[in-house]
Amino acid sequence: MNTSEFAELESLIASRRVGDRVAAMDRISVRSGRQVVSLVDDNRAVGLLLRGLEDTNRRVQRAAARGLRPWVARDPSLLETTLAVYATDTFDGSFSHAGLLDTRTGRVWVPRFQATKGHAALLADGNTDRYFKFEFFVPGQIPGWIPDGEGDAHLLLYLIPEWSYARQELTSDFDERGLKRNLREQERFGKAVRAFYRGQRLPYAVRVHYVHGGGGHHRRREPDVARIERED
Repeated sequence: MNTSEFAELESLIASRRVGDRVAAMDRISVRSGRQVVSLVDDNRAVGLLLRGLEDTNRRVQRAAARGLRPWVARDPSLLETTLAVYATDTFDGSFSHAGLLDTRTGRVWVPRFQATKGHAALLADGNTDRYFKFEFFVPGQIPGWIPDGEGDAHLLLYLIPEWSYARQELTSDFDERGLKRNLREQERFGKAVRAFYRGQRLPYAVRVHYVHGGGGHHRRREPDVARIERED
């Protein structure tokens, strides 16, 4: 990206028009099928995308978060910079989202606006091996395989038996003790996420689901294994 191209992007990002600011984000990275591909080989683009995350308009924020996906995939340490801009550690109970628990600090991060699956580009994708992943669905916005639960919200906690967050390495399918150790570790993270939502004093009960995945294991879902009751 030469000087004039960079200046043009800066001008678009400074525009009062939302469409211009979104266009600037889309000129840095573009969706190609299920992936997001970087169009710019210049680290200055990261600073522009971070400015997009701080935008007051959610369309611009989403475009910036999506645009950061390939940069975060190449350099996972960027999450430490971007999470504090893109996400928060409080939740008002009003929207569905995907989130992360930082396994080093124990801090839970959720986006500032509705962001599930593809919209949670920054949070749910990239190389986030130190982050325990989960999804939260408010009442009325739940995956089809989950029973409605009569107005309850649903929290999905993703367990990967083969992955050790503490060791940052894969465990062999033949190492039964190691797999059990990993699950115990991840169940502790799940309890921390449950405690986070309990502490938000949500206006509805939450059903908790453990979703098992990973390389050698068939995906297995265990619905309604626990319930976070409404706290009056």
